[in-house]
Amino acid sequence: MTASSKSQSTSTELTGGAGFNYEDLVVAYYLAALLLEGHAAGCTGVVESVAIQQAADHPMDDLVVEIRDEAGKRNLGLQVKRSLRLTAAPSNSDFLSIMAAAAVTRRLPAFQVGRDAFGFVTEHVAVDSLRSLNRLIEWARADVCGADFNRRFETGGSAAAAERTMRTVLQPLTETQTNDEELDFYQHLVALRIDGLGERGTFRGAVITQLKGVLASDQDGQAELLFNRLCQIASDGAGNARKWTRTTLVQQLQGAMRLRCAPSYSADLELIQRYSSANMADILETIGDFRIARPRINKQIQASLGTFRLVNLTGLPGCGKSVALKGEAEEAFDKGPILFLKSDRLLGNSWSAFSAALGLRHSAEEILTEIGSTGTPVLFIDGIDRVPLDQKGIITDLLKVIESHGTLRNWKVLATSRDQGLEPYRAWFPSSFYREHGIGDVVVDPFNDAEAAELAEQVPALRSLLSISSAVKEVARRPFFAAVLARNSAAMQTSALHTETDLIAAWWSRAGYDAVSESAEVRRRAILDLAEKGVGELGRRIRIRRLDSNTVPQLAALKADLIIRDHDDGAAVSFTHDIFFEWAFYRVLIDLDSDWHGAILDAGEPPLLGRVVGLLAQRSLSTPGRWTTGYRLLESKPLRPQWRRTWLTAPPFTTAFTDAGPWAEFTAVLQEQDFRLLEKLLVWFQAEHTIPNPVVLGRAASTDDGEKSIRVAHLLGWPSDVRTWGRLIDWLLSVADTVGGGKN
Repeated sequence: MTASSKSQSTSTELTGGAGFNYEDLVVAYYLAALLLEGHAAGCTGVVESVAIQQAADHPMDDLVVEIRDEAGKRNLGLQVKRSLRLTAAPSNSDFLSIMAAAAVTRRLPAFQVGRDAFGFVTEHVAVDSLRSLNRLIEWARADVCGADFNRRFETGGSAAAAERTMRTVLQPLTETQTNDEELDFYQHLVALRIDGLGERGTFRGAVITQLKGVLASDQDGQAELLFNRLCQIASDGAGNARKWTRTTLVQQLQGAMRLRCAPSYSADLELIQRYSSANMADILETIGDFRIARPRINKQIQASLGTFRLVNLTGLPGCGKSVALKGEAEEAFDKGPILFLKSDRLLGNSWSAFSAALGLRHSAEEILTEIGSTGTPVLFIDGIDRVPLDQKGIITDLLKVIESHGTLRNWKVLATSRDQGLEPYRAWFPSSFYREHGIGDVVVDPFNDAEAAELAEQVPALRSLLSISSAVKEVARRPFFAAVLARNSAAMQTSALHTETDLIAAWWSRAGYDAVSESAEVRRRAILDLAEKGVGELGRRIRIRRLDSNTVPQLAALKADLIIRDHDDGAAVSFTHDIFFEWAFYRVLIDLDSDWHGAILDAGEPPLLGRVVGLLAQRSLSTPGRWTTGYRLLESKPLRPQWRRTWLTAPPFTTAFTDAGPWAEFTAVLQEQDFRLLEKLLVWFQAEHTIPNPVVLGRAASTDDGEKSIRVAHLLGWPSDVRTWGRLIDWLLSVADTVGGGKN
């Protein structure tokens, strides 16, 4: 059917009852079979693709259906006519053109003899004529050779007068010269009558009933709306010579209605659901068996997802970024399938390797399409800044698929990272993710007064720690630290707890948690061994066979206390939280004393150990002169500059910095050579301890250049930790006169 004839066919005579012509209804029927992964009239096997107006490649161009059966792929080419006369009259142009196209199709080099088929589908046709033609087709398929077929029409043969006449009339139209060729023509011919697809039609009702099986819900007649939607898709695609696979069809249906997982995808999505569920289960959200709801954080996340395609959850270590991400993912999980990636649970180094390790059969595009239509089109990533470089390809491969397929533009990304700004995102993500609207940035902060009060009500042992001096609150109001305190509250002395290093000391004194004194030292040695053997993977997948023999008996207790968990069916273990690994490796560096630099070198100087070195620098402030000595040693060691940067910027992060001794020691070092280190201090602090200006980011969606807005947001960044910056500014004010005098 040509574009001009299609335009004419929208008359009342040819209308299917709802503004769609007969061809639209027939194509919608085959699209329904494609969506259902089912069979359809005229072919055996499962429908894999549907194409229309394919004149460039297919003489039977109205409708080309690709089917797959146990032997492989096959094609069915159909001409669609609402009304048809099966005669060879010169005026019967519709039927004559169908037969001519069939003859050409049969001679194509790509035509698969015995597999492909050609023919027509119509609604109005003389019943007797169609019956006679289909008898010719049935006899041809039943006979072995042309001679057997021809014998039916000889004197005394089984063919009736109607079939003899039909054969005689059609023989010139088949363009065949021998009985074998004629037999072959009819063996590949399909003659279909499909009616009842219009409003209140019987066949239409059967199709709609089947479509209920692909819908998550059939409330308010969703199945009928779906069939109408398929008719509209068919109508819109006619002018574009459109071809649909199930993936592209589902992509077109996204947003219109929520679908149920297709049978062929159920195994893959079940694997992804189990994988995502296991990743979420690793994130512990309870504090003393209680979970503190944070609706204010949830609202900020939802608002950002409504505006931005890429949303970053950031905050200081232990503030509950992963828990906030888990909360959003769990809500989506209840509605349908999701994809939740966790930095310490990635498999392989590319999506293909990840897919193979998980046992997936479909491509990334197909899986993302299916999740988007049956679940939530959000890629959840926990700890994107902690993904090993050799596994970065897993995520970048997914992002490339999303970027290169316009039908996946509804996909968004929600990820967590520590307070390092948005640079990791700009390095990882294609600019298309943020060029238009920028990047959403949600700061997950410590518990506020209301949340702390709720926690104190649920865990009374924490009440004094949550409500006394601000120095204690800085530690106790971070959810992860509060959970540690809740498990060790009896051993915690409020007067001794002011900083994170104080908390680590208390945690370490009990060998992780409440270990009895006679076993505490053995457990501490086991934790040190785990940290040393696991530093190459930052506390992940530590192979048990590499551990010391004295460590292995301690693993069960460490698992029970949720410090480590199994990996690879018990062949390896990982720290349950990156903070536990950092604390353990911090104790390794303390154990090495002045030789701690060697451990950093042996580990390959991974930047993610910066926080551990920062904690060591903060601890050194407790002993006069130790922080200065540590910095001098770093200047003399063949290490990367990042460690001097970390050591120099660490003191303001602890409340101990404001004590007279550390304050004076820090000042003495910075004053050397006319404050030569001051500029580095300020530059490094601004680079590493600010977040992009949320006001600028919030306005990025209303500008024409989201990427430019991100750059401006960085230039006008805000402190990532206001209290730390406050201590630094207080120190700067205290030496301002000295700095000015030096310059004068």
